[in-house]
Amino acid sequence: MDERGLADRVHLTLANMARFDLLRKGFALAYVPVRSFMHLFTQEDQLSCLERVYAHLRPGGLFIVDVYAPDYRLLAQQADGPFVLRHEFTLPNGHRVIRRDRFVRNDTVSQIQHYELRFEEYEASGVLLRERTVLLYTRYTFRYELQLLLERAGFTVVDIFRDYDRNPYDGTREIIAVAHRPLTS
Repeated sequence: MDERGLADRVHLTLANMARFDLLRKGFALAYVPVRSFMHLFTQEDQLSCLERVYAHLRPGGLFIVDVYAPDYRLLAQQADGPFVLRHEFTLPNGHRVIRRDRFVRNDTVSQIQHYELRFEEYEASGVLLRERTVLLYTRYTFRYELQLLLERAGFTVVDIFRDYDRNPYDGTREIIAVAHRPLTS
């Protein structure tokens, strides 16, 4: 951070997002990006996270949370067979990385989806350097479930979008909820 001139403006804290308590409070904005909220596997932890965010915002402060919209076709799907190519890119050193995914299972009771992600790194010549498979678990949250959790934590929901172009939520893509802490509690 020093090389970017941020050392005096940014303070990083490592904490459980459902149980954190920072020394500083009164933030104008809080943001849980890139579907991070989906790594809270129970409603209790989700609500706790939202309550912690609420406690750290100033009155009128904004909060944005991003999760993906559950796809009903995927919720009913059976486990995939082989891995499917999802993304390919080249690193600055010229190595090529390929990411392949496969769906393992969906637990409809706990709303947790299980995936395997395989990363393969190849030299520019095509020789496989390394391969790693990781498990990924995410808890999907439905639109009105998220709204109810936000309201239970004290927030007022301002809007819900399906993407970062601020298109209205239509049941597809993302659920990007924008909420604020009321001026008076």
